[in-house]
Amino acid sequence: MYNGMAGPVVPYAIRGALWYQGEANGDKGDTYFHKMHALYAGWQKRWGQQLPFYYAQLASFVPANTSPEGGDGWAKIREAQRRMLTVPGTGMIVLTDVGEADIHPRNKFEVGKRFALLALAKNYGTKDVVCSGPIYKSVAFGNGKATVAFDHCKGLKAAKKRGPHDLNDPVPTDELTGFAIAGEDKKWFWADAKIVDDKVVLSSKDVERPCPFGKLA
Repeated sequence: MYNGMAGPVVPYAIRGALWYQGEANGDKGDTYFHKMHALYAGWQKRWGQQLPFYYAQLASFVPANTSPEGGDGWAKIREAQRRMLTVPGTGMIVLTDVGEADIHPRNKFEVGKRFALLALAKNYGTKDVVCSGPIYKSVAFGNGKATVAFDHCKGLKAAKKRGPHDLNDPVPTDELTGFAIAGEDKKWFWADAKIVDDKVVLSSKDVERPCPFGKLA
């Protein structure tokens, strides 16, 4: 595949690369980070320069898991993709709000737009461009709560789409779903979540002392 597709264009100058991972690698989990890192390092070696490398986190496909424990499906490969952001020169667009049940997002415009915003902000000097949504940064525990901090979250708000393809005019909401916490017993429960000072604060009547991944910090 490399010799047939990437190899022939190596002599030519390029500004960077955009990568959309196929779903066939969805079960790679943690090992995907090393594969992706090797791919990027190999391309840079061949071109002899540090190339901007921007990629799409896998979009949604199957319905959301109803179990608060989670961690199945594509959760592990999405986390491996997030970890790739620790490598200089990389950038990620999130597409969990764009996918559909036929795997390939029909809203190709939004995919291209998010890639374009990354390039404009990071490589073409465009000012005042919001090129990323909130990305997990850290979590702190105390007083029966877990407080999650994010990068790219100034003015953090929650909203709902008006329709499956309509991302331009979201409806503001105070409802936050999809967050779960656990205590020492490693039993997971859906959390009550609210936004406080651009962070998400989680709690549950069923979890007296939330712990990281079910263990004490």
